[in-house]
Amino acid sequence: RRVLRKAARALIREDDSGIEMVIDSGNDSKMDQLRSQLLEAREHGKEQLAIALQFRIEERKILVSVANSREIPHDDNRLDQSMMHLRSNETELDESILEFKAFVETFGLPVNKIEPKVVGNGIRIGAFATEFLNVGDAYISLPPTAVIGVDTALAHASKTSPDLEFLLRQYSKQQRDGFNVLLLFLLHERFVLGKKSVWWPYLNLLPKVSDLRDFHPLFFSEQEIDKYLAGSDV
Repeated sequence: RRVLRKAARALIREDDSGIEMVIDSGNDSKMDQLRSQLLEAREHGKEQLAIALQFRIEERKILVSVANSREIPHDDNRLDQSMMHLRSNETELDESILEFKAFVETFGLPVNKIEPKVVGNGIRIGAFATEFLNVGDAYISLPPTAVIGVDTALAHASKTSPDLEFLLRQYSKQQRDGFNVLLLFLLHERFVLGKKSVWWPYLNLLPKVSDLRDFHPLFFSEQEIDKYLAGSDV
């Protein structure tokens, strides 16, 4: 934050409009002055100056919010709903894990000393050792056929969709890392084939938006962001 603040000050002070930045913390009149300077900078097409002023305004808002923060009322109804949602999800995860473990067994892995289990508390799934492991021990060994890569994607697409195979081969010629090949293949398997996909037991374990909604900061309300991130650089 100090680096951004220093850059903002430099941009403001170097501006030829003669605008002087208000740095002291204080009352609403100073915030109004900042907003007035921001409008003037935008009207004159001074984008860098406008960005610097916007940064200082947002920083001031955060500091004022932290200074005046109060405990956010606890929403018991939302908590109850979240806990019910969690228990429902964990039951579904137990069933999906059983399906996934049966899927893994079809590969006949030469080494497999871990298994998935429900962790709970919003973490969903974790990998647990099935036996004692020493440092350096191999805990799983996967043959190429058990890995979703460019070759397996092309092989599966040739059996399920000639059109998809054509697109994947075009992308594989354009990119060495195969990112777009895998992206397109996974989208097809997850949202087109769905449960018909060979990889469905694995894809079904991946978190959905509904799984993240109650716990991921991306879905926090403005109040929750102020509460949990107050005082941080974020």
